[in-house]
Amino acid sequence: MHLSIHAWNDAQETTIFKVFQHAGFTTIIEESKENVPDDMGEDEFLRKRNPLLPEISFQDFLNVDSDVICTEEISDEQIIADIMNEKEELSDFEQEENEIS
Repeated sequence: MHLSIHAWNDAQETTIFKVFQHAGFTTIIEESKENVPDDMGEDEFLRKRNPLLPEISFQDFLNVDSDVICTEEISDEQIIADIMNEKEELSDFEQEENEIS
């Protein structure tokens, strides 16, 4: 840990600048090469960007995975049971610790 802190403190500002520049971080903001008319709708813009995209609306494109379950639904009873089990495990650990002492 001390070596990494020492190495970081020894790094010169120009070295850090070059590393970030090499990684693609710059302070120059590039203008968009694409001129999108103000009257172009989201669906039309999406089709222009990707002509192989199936005929779906922009909202459908955004919400394609909105109904995907990525977490388990837990009831209040399950939450309480999990907390009680945690407390029991902690008390068992404390008893073992006291027995060792």
